[in-house]
Amino acid sequence: MINLSFGGEDEDPLLKEAVMFAYRAGSLVVAAGGNEGLDGSPKGYPAAYPHVLTVGATNESNRVAPFSTIAPTVDLAAPGVSIPVAQPLTENPSGYVQAPGTSFSSPLVAGAAAWVWTTRSELDNTQLFELMRRSAVDIGPPGFDSASGYGILSIPSALSFPAPARDPQEPNEDPAQIEPRGVFPTGTQPLNGPGRLARSLSAQLDLNEDPLDLYRAWAPAHQVLHVRATGPVRVRILRRIGQSSKTATLVLGNHGSAAYRNASARGAYVYVEVTPATRVAAYTLRLTVARR
Repeated sequence: MINLSFGGEDEDPLLKEAVMFAYRAGSLVVAAGGNEGLDGSPKGYPAAYPHVLTVGATNESNRVAPFSTIAPTVDLAAPGVSIPVAQPLTENPSGYVQAPGTSFSSPLVAGAAAWVWTTRSELDNTQLFELMRRSAVDIGPPGFDSASGYGILSIPSALSFPAPARDPQEPNEDPAQIEPRGVFPTGTQPLNGPGRLARSLSAQLDLNEDPLDLYRAWAPAHQVLHVRATGPVRVRILRRIGQSSKTATLVLGNHGSAAYRNASARGAYVYVEVTPATRVAAYTLRLTVARR
């Protein structure tokens, strides 16, 4: 469990890589959403990175605090007004001060998530991420909104909420995350291979937190790789250009399906890209290989 009670408007590639590495290693990363709600809510990091559980602040009336940053990446909210904070006695004789900020909301969610994870240790971090969002109590317009996300933190609800499905191979948004010796030493396993051509997999997408899934797939020589997805998603098949991180589209998928004929005399790995057609999308991906 990692809490990040800081932020800024400048992206930091090293910080993003560290967050993705922590998520791949099985950690849940929680971050303060920011305190710029009265200043236009500029995008802030690490809160805006994918796979980060972003937390806004609520007041004593369980309403979103005016200063809490509004953004589509906010996942849920927690108390962040009049929080007792230790203060040097030289500055306050009581030793405490009442302080506002999403920097206090975020560790409340991180601590609650640690409690839930200790009780429900069978969950992986992708399930816990979804569980903390879906079990929140809605306090704004019905459903998701950019001020409170899915709602305010509820520990009792999170302890009893049905476990969401696992989301495999995350993070997997670009070639560097799935190829061996990239961001992660082992990369990710290809969906299929010479000894196992057919394969199916179920996963989820979120326009803000998990906007793209990229997989490696084996296309045998002189055969056709068929990719079909069930769910509100779009599918493409792509190929890496040389050793760079750039990709080229081989076949533009027709909504949930695509096919690629490998006319060469050698089998080759290609990429299967899945993107959501709705804000949140659960899908099942099926790979088959045929002569034509």
